[in-house]
Amino acid sequence: MRKTLLMCAMLLCSSLGSAVEITSNSQEAIPVNPDYTVEINRGDGKWETLVSHNAKIFWGTQNMSFAKFEDDFSSPVKVRVTKNSGSFKEAEVRPKSYFIEYSRSGETITFTLDRPRKVSIEFDGDRWNNLFLFADELETDVPDKNAENVLWYGPGVHNAGKIELKSGQTLYLHSDALVYGYIEANEATNVR
Repeated sequence: MRKTLLMCAMLLCSSLGSAVEITSNSQEAIPVNPDYTVEINRGDGKWETLVSHNAKIFWGTQNMSFAKFEDDFSSPVKVRVTKNSGSFKEAEVRPKSYFIEYSRSGETITFTLDRPRKVSIEFDGDRWNNLFLFADELETDVPDKNAENVLWYGPGVHNAGKIELKSGQTLYLHSDALVYGYIEANEATNVR
């Protein structure tokens, strides 16, 4: 189960041995960040706009952006990122070990992903106001939300706090879930 784990919290769950579906406990929408416009082209010539979300880090004192998509990567996916908040001199797509090259037109960079990647796009060396792009494979191993020992977070915003996993438990985050919290699995075994 390859899932982008964007967490700043989850819920202490003590129901070992039973399924737990956690529905959104917040009426808030996933916050949008207007700093970037992110578009992808899956090879059909059409550009699809992704939502650029706001991610709170460092206990809510710093904002970053993230966008995500899923694809089977049977053909390369072109990515176009426009910096909406001013001009820039240079950009980097990290990690550098991926050797992802980009082209530039105005305030927009374009690059290609040939496989699932988690990258950071940074302008003028600013790592604090960057864009994280999570390009995931299509999910094929989704656990049954009613299965024993599964903690299943559905779509929406979850202000959960600490999630403590016990031995034998599986934690699943739906691709449309945003969970604020952290995970602890002290001395737990066989945790997924």
